Amino acid sequence: MMVVKPLIVTACLALPCHAQDVTREDCVQLWDEMQGALGATTISFGNIGISQGSCSIDRLAYESPSDNGTSWQANHVLYQGTGLIGAFDPSVAQKTLEMDIRGLRIAPSLDPERVNDLFDLQTRLNKIDVTLALGWDPSTKVLTVSRFFADLPGDNEVEMRAILADVDLSSGGAAQISSLGFSLTDMELIIKTRGLLESVLAVALGSRLLPEDENVDAVVRDLKTQAMEQVAQLPATTFSSDTIAALKQLLGEMPKPVGTLTLSLRADRGFGPVRLAAYAVKGGPRSVKDLESVLEGVAIEVDWPRPVLN
Repeated sequence: MMVVKPLIVTACLALPCHAQDVTREDCVQLWDEMQGALGATTISFGNIGISQGSCSIDRLAYESPSDNGTSWQANHVLYQGTGLIGAFDPSVAQKTLEMDIRGLRIAPSLDPERVNDLFDLQTRLNKIDVTLALGWDPSTKVLTVSRFFADLPGDNEVEMRAILADVDLSSGGAAQISSLGFSLTDMELIIKTRGLLESVLAVALGSRLLPEDENVDAVVRDLKTQAMEQVAQLPATTFSSDTIAALKQLLGEMPKPVGTLTLSLRADRGFGPVRLAAYAVKGGPRSVKDLESVLEGVAIEVDWPRPVLN
């Protein structure tokens, strides 16, 4: 069974950690910097203040400007740190940002309009709590996601840690350029599902994958068969036999898997948009076997425990 190794933990935050050290002006300034760096003009929010020793903001909402965008709403957000994007103090070892998001609702905008109404209705009861801790080292251009944890509706959780190289957050423009040149070197992902697919993802996936006028059960069986065939062809240089067996086990339990999926990715030379740039011109891999060159030097391990038989 794969052991998940902890990644680098972010350094102490530059923003004071105690309520008596943090002023509302500090919080407003940090929030303004974050909004400015992101170029976010479609964000609305309520009050900015101090809570539990951190900056706080309530009634946060973001509406994507695109026609098929996504609506993000949160009841309450705690945040602290230096902020990540923009000018930095050379005396600060690394720029940091921590956020604790409560009551997050995510609703995509889809056609037809009635689907949007159903998503909105569903998300009102299926709220999410998220904690996030990021650190960026200006000297090495390394961004560390030391913690991402999402407490999803029901007994469902997603946890991730990651290290990304070649990330420049010294300005908004540099950050945009880095979005095309960063490379992922380490990632640990843990997904605990007890109805995650059915309660959170079913409508989104079904609206994209399932045709309107065909037998759903038959389509699902066909999709599972195709996926099984593709998994069997995954390059052994990246996916071990145990990993392929775990993926097959997971697919076999679709669409109602119950368990904890653990995924580990290691890429000494990094994995990111640069590797995929050629496909932007000539199209994606024609077959699963074509992934071998794309995934050269990348090791991916997956663990999906087999069910315990009584």
